[in-house]
Amino acid sequence: MSTIPVTAGIPGVFYSRPGPGKEPYARPGELVQAGQVIGLLEIMKQFAEVTAPASGLLVEFLVEDGAMLVPGEPLATIETS
Repeated sequence: MSTIPVTAGIPGVFYSRPGPGKEPYARPGELVQAGQVIGLLEIMKQFAEVTAPASGLLVEFLVEDGAMLVPGEPLATIETS
């Protein structure tokens, strides 16, 4: 097994949910598919989807909702088999 980091592609504020009171896109411990949306990055009222780079187990989010990220910063890890 190996772990793959999910990194921020752009600078912005990270959100794991599509909106307040909504269910998260994915939770740690869940299986995700390559290309599945697991969060959003928002910069200047524009949103970019954060997608899983590979299929596997979403191990953890490394940042909290509302964290400001820079490009390349790890925000989650996925374990692949």
